[in-house]
Amino acid sequence: MVEKMPNDFEFRKLLLDVANKMSEDAKKEFVFLLGDDIPRRKQDDPLVEIFQILINVGRISETDCSYLVQILQAIRLTELAYVVARFENRN
Repeated sequence: MVEKMPNDFEFRKLLLDVANKMSEDAKKEFVFLLGDDIPRRKQDDPLVEIFQILINVGRISETDCSYLVQILQAIRLTELAYVVARFENRN
């Protein structure tokens, strides 16, 4: 019998997939658009750490990814935005 993974695992897997599919230029644009949501000293951190900060401050969650979708659309990563929106809608 296969146990269902917790949503938190699936959400973090999604974020890891997003981070891995973003080019370095896209990552820079992404962090730039986050503005004050990420402390300046953290803006050069790996994207997974930036996602963790966004989770900690309540900007993204497994049930509300709208902020992430909005930023991905703004940097023209519509396919990734669509994948994230589908994840959010299934929860």
